[in-house]
Amino acid sequence: MATKTSRLSRNPSLSREDCLKYRGKWVIVSMTDGRVLASADNELEVAKQVDVLGLSPREYVMEPIPECD
Repeated sequence: MATKTSRLSRNPSLSREDCLKYRGKWVIVSMTDGRVLASADNELEVAKQVDVLGLSPREYVMEPIPECD
């Protein structure tokens, strides 16, 4: 389940280009370097990608990227 507050402010942040590229999508962001590891249109689909990648919850943050700029 997604959290109501973003955790990206305490971790590496997405670049402006990534924010624009993934606008309106859910993303999996690496905790170590802020790279987008996966993206999908909804939370369930991006969570499935986490399972496929075999990531530990300590390795990523799952975040929605807002539609607005």
